[in-house]
Formats: sequence, structure tokens, C-alpha cells
Amino acid sequence: VIDPETSPKILVATVTGKCRNILLAERTALNTLSRASGVATASNRAATIKKDNSWHGYIAGTRKTTPGFRIVEKYSMIVGGVATHRLDLSQMVMLKDNHIWSAGNITEAVRLARSAAGFSMKIEVCLDLST
Repeated sequence: VIDPETSPKILVATVTGKCRNILLAERTALNTLSRASGVATASNRAATIKKDNSWHGYIAGTRKTTPGFRIVEKYSMIVGGVATHRLDLSQMVMLKDNHIWSAGNITEAVRLARSAAGFSMKIEVCLDLST
């Protein structure tokens, strides 16, 4: 057992079973832990920057997730200290530049989204201000 007080390493799992079965699952388990750790570390870096700069907004993972890894990556964001934004497309309407362009303006895009989604669905407008 590794003592976290004297070592930077932390025990994350204890595995028991037949050697063959452990070896068959080892690479998949290590890849999953590695991916989760990377997402949590990146999330924590962003959360630390937010805190160090006394920013009161939200840091949220808004990008697409790796196919089949949504729950792992969203949980890793929570562990890292940021918001998950939404778990799937059904949780919120997100209007982007192309939606606004096709509707003519933000007001009309929101009106159309509200008529399609209903009064209780959250609608978020995402703009790219870099251009």
C-alpha cells in the first residue's frame, strides 16, 4: 500500500482475479484511467486559472466528448473542478452562429428555438467574437 503522506503516488485500484483476465483488461483500464486523469488535470488547470484571477464566471466543458467516453470525461471534469455544461443534446438548446445567421438575428433564432423546444427548455446562445 502506498502512503499518500510520503509519496506523490496514490492507489486508485486494487485488482484481483485470474492472471489471464487481468492481463486482458489491463490496457483498456490503463487507457481509461489515463484519459480520465488527463481530462481532470486540464480541467483543474482551467479552474486554478479562474481562481487565481478572481473570476466569478463558470468554466464548463462545452466541447464534444470522445465517442463512448462521455460519462468518463464529464465525471473527470467534475473531479477537476469545472462544470459539465450539459450531458447530452436533450438537456439544452444551444444556438450557434450558423443558427443565428439562418434566422436573421439572435432574437428570431431564440424565438424559433423556443417555439420548437417549449417554454421550460434552457436556450443558450454561443457566439464566436474572434472574427
